[in-house]
Amino acid sequence: MIIQFVRRSSFLFFVLSMFAHAFIFGAALLLPQIFQNTKIKSLPLGNITTFNVSFLTSQNLGSLVQKKQMGYPKTMTRELKKQGLALSKKQTIPHKESAIASHRQHLPVEPEKIMVVDISSLSASQSNQQPPYPEEAEKNGIEAKCLVKILIDRNGHIQKIRPLSSSTECSPIFMQEIQNSLKHWKFNNPQSSNIETVVPIDFKLSDYY
Repeated sequence: MIIQFVRRSSFLFFVLSMFAHAFIFGAALLLPQIFQNTKIKSLPLGNITTFNVSFLTSQNLGSLVQKKQMGYPKTMTRELKKQGLALSKKQTIPHKESAIASHRQHLPVEPEKIMVVDISSLSASQSNQQPPYPEEAEKNGIEAKCLVKILIDRNGHIQKIRPLSSSTECSPIFMQEIQNSLKHWKFNNPQSSNIETVVPIDFKLSDYY
């Protein structure tokens, strides 16, 4: 009995193994055909949604909130940036102008031209008075011949008085009277803003008394 059971079991195992091999062999033949007949549809690139992930920091979060609150479009923000850049450039202009102004201040000033003329070519005002005779010179009978150089401005007033005679020819007491009187002299219609001329003034007792 045992021998018969063993024989039947071995035969059954053999049959099952044959079926298993046949199934595996058939599956190996059918799988390529199944994959060939089945087409996998590709998803177009246009339907793929891309996600841009950015990490928020304290700085860009503040700027993002500010943009959301203001609601400015991109074109307006560009214009604001341009205006800010232009404003920063304008603010630097005064520094350049101050540098140019300081440079001009250090430039040498050209002296004004002086026209030298003869006293006879000038029209003196009738209000011009001859310098008075000094009392001390009159008592002592002293006379003098004095020469002074004067500078006349555009309005005909005398700006500078410079003695040309020596102290022996023209005593200081005479020169003092000349300077006091010529401060009030005036000339009509001067030809230039700076006219220089020499004025002779004689002190003779016979002319005064």
